[in-house]
Parts: sequence; structure tokens; C-alpha cells
Amino acid sequence: MSMLTSTILSPPRVEPEHYVSSDEAASFLNLNLGTVQRLAREGTIPAHPFGEGARKTWRFLLSELDAWMKAKVNSSRRPCRSVGR
Repeated sequence: MSMLTSTILSPPRVEPEHYVSSDEAASFLNLNLGTVQRLAREGTIPAHPFGEGARKTWRFLLSELDAWMKAKVNSSRRPCRSVGR
């Protein structure tokens, strides 16, 4: 076996995205904490419930919130660009 075939490069390891709290999601969206929790309960924003019963703790993925916001562009003429994100 040659040296080239024995040193196959493995793909880079991709770390899973971490879930963030309602506080962090509110800060990311520049919204009030209560608004973010209400939108999560209504199913308006992408959120992941943690726990059972009516009073859930919500967790969020910033990539999902970012995609949700980008999908909310209200201009057909000039879609917004994400600068630095």
C-alpha cells in the first residue's frame, strides 16, 4: 500500500449548533422577552419546547431565527442582504 492511499483525509468535524434561551433569542431579534415567548407559543417563530405541560421552556437555534427573519422580506424589488452574519 502506498503512502497516498494510507493517509486519506477525514472530513472536518462539524460541531452541532447550540440551543439558546429566550433571553438570547430576544437579544438576537432585538425584541422584548415576552414577545419572543408569545411568538414561540403561537408557533410564529421557530422554537423548540423543553418540558411538559402548558408552561414550557423554549429553546431556539439562531440559524433558524435568522432564516425566519430573512424569509420575512416584504419587498419584491430589493431583498435585504445580511451583512456580517
